[in-house]
Amino acid sequence: MDSNKLKQYKEKLKKERQRILQTIDSMYENGLASPQREEVGELSVNDNHPADMGTEMFDKERGYALLSNEKDMLYQIDRALENIEKGTYGKCEVCGREIEEERLNLLPYALRCSNCEKEMINHNTFRYDRPAEEEVLNYPFGRTFNDISESVEYDGEDAWQDVDEFNKIPKMKRNYEDEYISGTVDETDNISNQQYKNQLP
Repeated sequence: MDSNKLKQYKEKLKKERQRILQTIDSMYENGLASPQREEVGELSVNDNHPADMGTEMFDKERGYALLSNEKDMLYQIDRALENIEKGTYGKCEVCGREIEEERLNLLPYALRCSNCEKEMINHNTFRYDRPAEEEVLNYPFGRTFNDISESVEYDGEDAWQDVDEFNKIPKMKRNYEDEYISGTVDETDNISNQQYKNQLP
């Protein structure tokens, strides 16, 4: 890659880096990093029903996801700037071939060519990209359905069956023959004035 193009990409990367830093600063200034109780205005959320805090939790998680995305882009830009200093900018870090110029024009911080990027992002990436805590969730908290191994120990399926026993609802006697009248709460509400008049001598 010639030095003029390299300068252009370096300037693009520096401008993008500055923009991302400003975005991160404004996210912190607008309360992304503040504790949740300051946003809600309550000392504790323990006495609230979890559904009452749903919107606040969603907003907080969305904010953290956006912040994480900005930090990830900043990391990629810093890596691209390091590659410029090393003289390896514009080369795919996987296969070593030149990254397409169209790709670098759109994403100057691209570290891989489009072919290698496509190979890295596939359905298996998302299927096996599980949260870190799932690596340590073993018995009794992990999903342990051992019907295949014919294991006789108490597993997740047995726990589900035990819990499901408490979900049995007895058959309730209902009088479906009665005519349903809108606005009635109790069976006595269906008694009409005519029935009272019929009782009079």
